[in-house]
Amino acid sequence: GTLAYTTSGTTITWAPSGDTAGAAVNIGAGGDFTVTSTGGLDLFIRVTAALLPGSNQNDTVAVSATTVYEHLFTPRGVLTEGLLMQADLGAKITTTANRYIRFLGMKMSAANFTFPANGFASVSYDMMAANFNQNSGADLDGTLDDYGHAAFSMREATFSIDGAVFAKGTTCSLKVDNMTDGDTHTLGGAGARAALTHCGFRVTGTIDYLVTDEVAALTVAAIAGTTKSLKIELLKGTGAGTAGAEALIFRAPDLKFKAKTPTIDGKKGQRVQLEFQGFMPASAESRFDISLRTTRAAASI
Repeated sequence: GTLAYTTSGTTITWAPSGDTAGAAVNIGAGGDFTVTSTGGLDLFIRVTAALLPGSNQNDTVAVSATTVYEHLFTPRGVLTEGLLMQADLGAKITTTANRYIRFLGMKMSAANFTFPANGFASVSYDMMAANFNQNSGADLDGTLDDYGHAAFSMREATFSIDGAVFAKGTTCSLKVDNMTDGDTHTLGGAGARAALTHCGFRVTGTIDYLVTDEVAALTVAAIAGTTKSLKIELLKGTGAGTAGAEALIFRAPDLKFKAKTPTIDGKKGQRVQLEFQGFMPASAESRFDISLRTTRAAASI
């Protein structure tokens, strides 16, 4: 198909083979966009605003089947409802109807990622339920699906700030928060929440690092309120996406660090921890994403 870029309005259209171009999409701010043809065929693109051409341009794009997939997760729209989780209290509870508790109408509230200097990256999820049922009476699924993927080791990870590898960090934490409001219990509601309101989206975290001449600029940037970008790549092998070479990539293009006075810990040298928070510039469609490169055709995170 054909991607057509127009400088006036900084718009782009998509016309796949056998179809015509649909509505033009303004990509001037950069980010991730969905361009749709007249027939409803979508093309997902990532745009770097600084690299847009200075004149009108048409390019031919070949879309072909492959055994490698890159799944892109972005914060947009409303949270999916209806997630269900069941707790098995164990065989010592002989009354089947009381053994299982099901949490109903759940939503993902937040994900907390931890990236240490050694070992494996880890994640914990915060979930909220609207209601529960203690009389479910049966096990939903006694066996978890195992797709054979080994954990991502931090020995193969790459940590970058403003596109340059940052090798002095000792640990990093990242919280992806949907800001779900669970304070919605009501009188006579029998313990159930009347709603689980999605209040917004926020990315926060911390970076611990050794203070040296080459990274002192990060503290200076925090004091000045300079916008920075963060990318964390968890790789296995080449990270190309083939079996045994998967990749999980976190991108936060717009962050600001909070200035903090560094402390001196004895004779070990100087370390500092900086907090950061992401923000969304005006007119940008999406400024944070997670991508997974794998041989699996379907994935969720």
